[in-house]
Amino acid sequence: FQVVSTQENAFSQQDVHLLEILLGYTAKAIDRISLQEQLRNQAMRDPLTNVYNRRYFNQVIEQEIGRSKRYDHPIGFLMIDVDHFKHINDTYGHQTGDLVLKAVADLLVEQVRDTDLVVRYGGDEFLLVLIETNGEAEKVMERIQAAVEERDRTNEIVPFSVTLSIGSAHWSPELNQTAEEILAEADRKMYEAKRKWNGDSISD
Repeated sequence: FQVVSTQENAFSQQDVHLLEILLGYTAKAIDRISLQEQLRNQAMRDPLTNVYNRRYFNQVIEQEIGRSKRYDHPIGFLMIDVDHFKHINDTYGHQTGDLVLKAVADLLVEQVRDTDLVVRYGGDEFLLVLIETNGEAEKVMERIQAAVEERDRTNEIVPFSVTLSIGSAHWSPELNQTAEEILAEADRKMYEAKRKWNGDSISD
Protein backbone atom coordinates (compact mmCIF):
# COMPACT_ATOMS: atom_id res chain seq x y z
CA PHE A 1 0.00 0.00 0.00
CA GLN A 2 1.09 3.59 -0.58
CA VAL A 3 -0.39 6.81 0.85
CA VAL A 4 0.35 9.98 -1.12
CA SER A 5 -0.45 13.62 -0.42
CA THR A 6 0.07 16.67 -2.60
CA GLN A 7 0.94 18.70 0.50
CA GLU A 8 4.44 18.72 1.88
CA ASN A 9 4.81 17.13 5.33
CA ALA A 10 1.10 16.27 5.31
CA PHE A 11 1.54 13.36 7.68
CA SER A 12 3.02 13.51 11.12
CA GLN A 13 5.07 10.72 12.63
CA GLN A 14 2.00 9.78 14.63
CA ASP A 15 -0.08 9.60 11.42
CA VAL A 16 2.50 7.32 9.81
CA HIS A 17 2.58 5.08 12.87
CA LEU A 18 -1.24 4.85 12.89
CA LEU A 19 -1.28 3.97 9.18
CA GLU A 20 1.31 1.26 9.74
CA ILE A 21 -0.89 -0.25 12.46
CA LEU A 22 -3.98 -0.10 10.21
CA LEU A 23 -2.09 -1.67 7.33
CA GLY A 24 -0.92 -4.45 9.60
CA TYR A 25 -4.53 -5.21 10.65
CA THR A 26 -5.65 -5.06 7.01
CA ALA A 27 -2.95 -7.51 5.91
CA LYS A 28 -3.91 -9.92 8.70
CA ALA A 29 -7.59 -9.67 7.74
CA ILE A 30 -6.77 -10.43 4.09
CA ASP A 31 -4.65 -13.41 5.13
CA ARG A 32 -7.48 -14.68 7.33
CA ILE A 33 -10.03 -14.36 4.52
CA SER A 34 -7.66 -16.14 2.14
CA LEU A 35 -7.16 -18.97 4.64
CA GLN A 36 -10.91 -19.29 5.20
CA GLU A 37 -11.48 -19.49 1.44
CA GLN A 38 -8.75 -22.11 1.13
CA LEU A 39 -10.25 -24.19 3.92
CA ARG A 40 -13.72 -23.85 2.41
CA ASN A 41 -12.40 -25.00 -0.94
CA GLN A 42 -10.61 -27.95 0.67
CA ALA A 43 -13.82 -28.95 2.46
CA MET A 44 -15.83 -29.19 -0.75
CA ARG A 45 -13.22 -30.66 -3.13
CA ASP A 46 -11.57 -34.05 -3.40
CA PRO A 47 -7.85 -33.58 -2.66
CA LEU A 48 -6.67 -36.07 -5.31
CA THR A 49 -8.76 -35.03 -8.32
CA ASN A 50 -9.78 -31.47 -7.32
CA VAL A 51 -13.39 -32.08 -8.37
CA TYR A 52 -16.24 -31.70 -5.89
CA ASN A 53 -16.54 -34.30 -3.15
CA ARG A 54 -19.59 -36.23 -2.03
CA ARG A 55 -20.04 -34.04 1.03
CA TYR A 56 -20.42 -30.95 -1.13
CA PHE A 57 -22.86 -32.76 -3.42
CA ASN A 58 -25.01 -33.73 -0.44
CA GLN A 59 -25.06 -30.09 0.67
CA VAL A 60 -26.16 -28.58 -2.64
CA ILE A 61 -28.32 -31.17 -4.40
CA GLU A 62 -31.55 -30.24 -2.61
CA GLN A 63 -30.94 -26.59 -3.48
CA GLU A 64 -30.49 -27.51 -7.14
CA ILE A 65 -33.65 -29.61 -7.12
CA GLY A 66 -35.56 -26.75 -5.49
CA ARG A 67 -34.29 -24.33 -8.13
CA SER A 68 -35.25 -26.74 -10.89
CA LYS A 69 -38.75 -27.06 -9.46
CA ARG A 70 -39.18 -23.28 -9.47
CA TYR A 71 -38.00 -22.86 -13.05
CA ASP A 72 -39.28 -26.20 -14.37
CA HIS A 73 -35.86 -27.37 -15.56
CA PRO A 74 -34.80 -31.05 -15.55
CA ILE A 75 -31.51 -32.33 -14.13
CA GLY A 76 -29.43 -35.12 -15.63
CA PHE A 77 -27.36 -37.52 -13.52
CA LEU A 78 -24.51 -39.65 -14.87
CA MET A 79 -22.96 -42.25 -12.58
CA ILE A 80 -19.52 -43.24 -13.89
CA ASP A 81 -17.23 -46.07 -12.86
CA VAL A 82 -13.68 -46.84 -14.03
CA ASP A 83 -13.69 -50.40 -15.36
CA HIS A 84 -11.30 -52.93 -13.82
CA PHE A 85 -9.90 -50.35 -11.43
CA LYS A 86 -8.91 -52.94 -8.82
CA HIS A 87 -6.93 -54.77 -11.51
CA ILE A 88 -5.20 -51.49 -12.43
CA ASN A 89 -4.22 -50.90 -8.80
CA ASP A 90 -3.11 -54.50 -8.27
CA THR A 91 -1.14 -54.68 -11.51
CA TYR A 92 0.35 -51.22 -11.90
CA GLY A 93 0.24 -49.91 -8.33
CA HIS A 94 -1.79 -47.30 -6.48
CA GLN A 95 0.27 -44.43 -7.86
CA THR A 96 -0.82 -45.37 -11.37
CA GLY A 97 -4.37 -45.83 -10.11
CA ASP A 98 -4.29 -42.29 -8.74
CA LEU A 99 -3.00 -41.05 -12.10
CA VAL A 100 -5.97 -42.72 -13.83
CA LEU A 101 -8.45 -41.12 -11.41
CA LYS A 102 -6.96 -37.66 -11.90
CA ALA A 103 -6.91 -38.06 -15.68
CA VAL A 104 -10.52 -39.27 -15.75
CA ALA A 105 -11.61 -36.36 -13.53
CA ASP A 106 -9.87 -33.87 -15.84
CA LEU A 107 -11.52 -35.48 -18.86
CA LEU A 108 -14.97 -35.24 -17.27
CA VAL A 109 -14.49 -31.57 -16.41
CA GLU A 110 -13.57 -30.90 -20.04
CA GLN A 111 -16.78 -32.48 -21.32
CA VAL A 112 -19.30 -30.50 -19.25
CA ARG A 113 -20.26 -26.86 -18.71
CA ASP A 114 -19.02 -24.72 -15.84
CA THR A 115 -22.54 -24.79 -14.37
CA ASP A 116 -22.53 -28.61 -14.13
CA LEU A 117 -21.10 -30.53 -11.18
CA VAL A 118 -18.34 -33.12 -11.43
CA VAL A 119 -18.20 -35.12 -8.21
CA ARG A 120 -15.88 -37.86 -7.02
CA TYR A 121 -18.62 -39.92 -5.46
CA GLY A 122 -16.36 -42.51 -3.87
CA GLY A 123 -13.41 -44.73 -4.81
CA ASP A 124 -13.37 -44.98 -8.60
CA GLU A 125 -16.92 -43.67 -9.01
CA PHE A 126 -17.73 -40.22 -10.35
CA LEU A 127 -21.05 -38.42 -10.61
CA LEU A 128 -21.99 -35.76 -13.13
CA VAL A 129 -24.91 -33.49 -12.32
CA LEU A 130 -26.08 -31.76 -15.49
CA ILE A 131 -27.98 -28.65 -14.45
CA GLU A 132 -30.91 -27.37 -16.52
CA THR A 133 -30.48 -30.06 -19.12
CA ASN A 134 -33.01 -31.37 -21.59
CA GLY A 135 -31.96 -34.59 -23.30
CA GLU A 136 -28.29 -33.65 -23.05
CA ALA A 137 -27.19 -36.59 -20.89
CA GLU A 138 -26.88 -38.99 -23.82
CA LYS A 139 -24.82 -36.45 -25.79
CA VAL A 140 -22.52 -35.96 -22.81
CA MET A 141 -22.09 -39.74 -22.49
CA GLU A 142 -21.14 -39.97 -26.14
CA ARG A 143 -18.62 -37.14 -25.77
CA ILE A 144 -17.07 -38.78 -22.72
CA GLN A 145 -16.70 -42.19 -24.37
CA ALA A 146 -15.27 -40.60 -27.53
CA ALA A 147 -12.78 -38.60 -25.46
CA VAL A 148 -11.69 -41.73 -23.55
CA GLU A 149 -11.21 -43.64 -26.80
CA GLU A 150 -9.19 -40.79 -28.29
CA ARG A 151 -6.92 -40.58 -25.27
CA ASP A 152 -6.47 -44.34 -25.31
CA ARG A 153 -5.29 -44.11 -28.92
CA THR A 154 -2.78 -41.41 -28.07
CA ASN A 155 -1.83 -42.86 -24.65
CA GLU A 156 -2.61 -39.53 -23.03
CA ILE A 157 -3.96 -41.13 -19.85
CA VAL A 158 -1.74 -44.17 -19.24
CA PRO A 159 -0.09 -46.69 -21.60
CA PHE A 160 -2.99 -49.14 -21.33
CA SER A 161 -6.67 -49.09 -22.17
CA VAL A 162 -9.04 -47.30 -19.80
CA THR A 163 -12.80 -47.66 -20.20
CA LEU A 164 -15.75 -46.27 -18.28
CA SER A 165 -19.18 -47.68 -17.46
CA ILE A 166 -21.89 -45.01 -17.36
CA GLY A 167 -25.49 -45.05 -16.22
CA SER A 168 -27.84 -42.11 -16.62
CA ALA A 169 -31.03 -40.98 -14.93
CA HIS A 170 -33.14 -37.85 -15.29
CA TRP A 171 -34.95 -35.83 -12.66
CA SER A 172 -37.80 -33.53 -13.62
CA PRO A 173 -40.36 -31.68 -11.47
CA GLU A 174 -43.29 -33.85 -12.55
CA LEU A 175 -41.60 -37.12 -11.51
CA ASN A 176 -41.75 -36.34 -7.77
CA GLN A 177 -38.65 -38.45 -7.08
CA THR A 178 -36.04 -37.86 -4.41
CA ALA A 179 -32.36 -37.40 -5.17
CA GLU A 180 -31.68 -40.77 -3.56
CA GLU A 181 -34.12 -42.50 -5.91
CA ILE A 182 -32.61 -40.88 -8.99
CA LEU A 183 -29.07 -41.75 -7.88
CA ALA A 184 -30.10 -45.35 -7.24
CA GLU A 185 -31.48 -45.53 -10.78
CA ALA A 186 -28.28 -44.11 -12.30
CA ASP A 187 -26.18 -46.45 -10.15
CA ARG A 188 -28.25 -49.48 -11.20
CA LYS A 189 -27.86 -48.61 -14.88
CA MET A 190 -24.15 -48.04 -14.45
CA TYR A 191 -23.68 -51.52 -12.95
CA GLU A 192 -25.94 -52.95 -15.62
CA ALA A 193 -23.67 -51.39 -18.23
CA LYS A 194 -20.60 -52.78 -16.45
CA ARG A 195 -22.04 -56.31 -16.35
CA LYS A 196 -23.60 -56.37 -19.79
CA TRP A 197 -21.27 -54.37 -21.99
CA ASN A 198 -18.11 -54.01 -19.92
CA GLY A 199 -17.73 -50.32 -20.62
CA ASP A 200 -20.71 -49.26 -22.73
CA SER A 201 -23.44 -46.94 -21.52
CA ILE A 202 -27.07 -47.60 -20.66
CA SER A 203 -29.60 -44.82 -20.24
CA ASP A 204 -33.36 -44.42 -20.23
